Amino acid sequence: MERHADPAGAPRDDAPDHGGSSTAARAYAALLPPAVIVVAASHNVMVRLDPAEARAVAAAVPSRVAEFTTGRACAHEALRRLGVPDGSIGRGSRGEPLWPAGVVGSITHCDGLRAAAVARRGEVTGVGIDAEPHLPLPADVMELTLTPPEKRRVGHLSAAVPEIAWDRVVFSLKEATYKLWYPLRREWLGFEEVDAAVHTDGTFTVELPRPLPTPDGEVLVVRGRWAVTDGLLLTAAALTPARSSPQR
Repeated sequence: MERHADPAGAPRDDAPDHGGSSTAARAYAALLPPAVIVVAASHNVMVRLDPAEARAVAAAVPSRVAEFTTGRACAHEALRRLGVPDGSIGRGSRGEPLWPAGVVGSITHCDGLRAAAVARRGEVTGVGIDAEPHLPLPADVMELTLTPPEKRRVGHLSAAVPEIAWDRVVFSLKEATYKLWYPLRREWLGFEEVDAAVHTDGTFTVELPRPLPTPDGEVLVVRGRWAVTDGLLLTAAALTPARSSPQR
């Protein structure tokens, strides 16, 4: 689910980048466990929404409809590749995708990318992905979303590796973590409630204020990965049985 909106262009009448063929899909595949299937599109596509899906954006502006439609197109293709019978992917009260039984997943969109990641629940306990333009956060957004310790760490990272928009990395990994968190806890998680640490090796950790229930016990630290490709920042986190890291 998204907690912010990005501009979207006009729909195009062609298909998402299937089969992991796009740069973004390949990048996400490197960030996530092998059991997760990712389908991405670099532009909007025009497909017919399921009636329940259409109702979710019935009052939305055209750009939001195009963004939503493309995300669902990616999600349906990912489910097809997963071997799951196709059906409606509704929208929950917090905007979260309502996946078929036995499936976990996440959808993201920003200017220039729409992507969906899905897996079977027995192989992956939860997954969250986020995409952002690789640009520094506006000052007011940083004030609202980064805690004082996170700002200090971002300052040190920016001095050491100035070519990375570290504040945006922290923002994005919190978005990805929230998308993993909500289906498991069914409760809001504020930006200020977590402590996120990002590392120059392409990994991150997020300390949670309350544990996530998993088949292997409670999880208080989410581990994930991030990458920059084609001007986009991609972040991903997944929980797999017996581990809380998306290491391959």
